[in-house]
Amino acid sequence: MKAGAIILNYNGSAHLQYCLPSLMKTEGDNISWLLIDNNSSETIDGNITLPYPQLEIIKLKKNLGWSGGNNFGIRTLLARQCEVVALLNNDIRVDPRWLEAAKLAFLSDPRIAVVGFSVIEPTRENGDRLIEFMDACLSTRDIV
Repeated sequence: MKAGAIILNYNGSAHLQYCLPSLMKTEGDNISWLLIDNNSSETIDGNITLPYPQLEIIKLKKNLGWSGGNNFGIRTLLARQCEVVALLNNDIRVDPRWLEAAKLAFLSDPRIAVVGFSVIEPTRENGDRLIEFMDACLSTRDIV
């Protein structure tokens, strides 16, 4: 199952410094990565993106807003035959298993069209992130 991921950015270079290293540890093969820059006034520092040759950067000539920037990315990824498209904020950190968990959810029932994730705070006292992640993967709602 070919997947594509869109990281929408607008003046978020500071966020990309921690977001991209986290995302690029995502488990799985055959992932198309797009960083859609929504006509930021700041320049994305090449040192942030240089370690990730798999990341394609597209700078839009006009700020299309959240939906417009993501729609541009979705059209691009669908043209590349991606079957799963992830919309990602530029201020996240992820568990490396997030995409494989999403694929399993899609494959579990053909009626599933959208998968969302629980927010797990990065620092918790006495918290077990593995258990939290697994609980988040298993918590599903009935399909109507």
